[in-house]
Amino acid sequence: MPQNNETEIKKVGTHKQETWDWLKSLISALVIALLIREFVIQAFTIPTGSMESTMLVGDHLFVNKLSYGFKLPFTTKKILNWGEVKRDSIVVFLPPHEVDRVYVKRCKGLPGDTLEIKEKALFINKEAQVEPYKKHLDNNIFPESYTVRDNLKAFLVPKKGDLLEIKKEEICLAGQKVEDQNIAKLYALLISREGNVGESKSDGYYAGSARLEELTLAQLCAEILGKNGGKESFEHQVKEDYFFMMGDNRDNSADSRFWGFVPRERLIGRPVLVWMPLDRFGLPPK
Repeated sequence: MPQNNETEIKKVGTHKQETWDWLKSLISALVIALLIREFVIQAFTIPTGSMESTMLVGDHLFVNKLSYGFKLPFTTKKILNWGEVKRDSIVVFLPPHEVDRVYVKRCKGLPGDTLEIKEKALFINKEAQVEPYKKHLDNNIFPESYTVRDNLKAFLVPKKGDLLEIKKEEICLAGQKVEDQNIAKLYALLISREGNVGESKSDGYYAGSARLEELTLAQLCAEILGKNGGKESFEHQVKEDYFFMMGDNRDNSADSRFWGFVPRERLIGRPVLVWMPLDRFGLPPK
């Protein structure tokens, strides 16, 4: 009888050890999966049609999060930057005007580039661009005074170290007044974001009850100057390199034309694989 008790104790001990070993394996696998998702590869889904026909609504992507640097765990703060962002690359990023959404667009403007949109045609550094991937579903062409979708006067994509000056109702870049109000507003939004003007809420950044993007240029300038002691003018040195992102479905894309430049720190990575749906499985389109 004592031998049976001893056997039963051994069986219980063995069972507990097996359970503990299984739990350790499960925990280790979960930790490894979490680390891979946080630092190396993460799955994303295309939510809108702004990149059609290159990428479709519902496409599931694996994104290489080491494409452009290394960030602090579980934050958006980059501690190391590497990897060149190439023009026309498809990039996954955190948009500057949203708190917790992820966008997928094509990088069209690099730091220091001059861009211009004339009747839907894009010019970079005065050269007309050949863009076989883009499409236009609306034949109407609207003036810039109505929308920046089809026309936008020449402007400079900011780079680290550029000097912007804010006055009562105007923005100056490198000592020159930015005459175009739409472009000046994009620069004002950049200053607002780098200077932490506005309150972060679940669906964006606000000044009072209005999103920063809804404010006029004069209102943005007033918010910036108020944040900096109510001065009549204020100089701001750009802290990061910036990029201009556009969707391939140009007439139906909310992109940098409307909400501004994307700082390098908010770049997540590049798509490396479309894994769902199965009929689209493979390397992402160029």
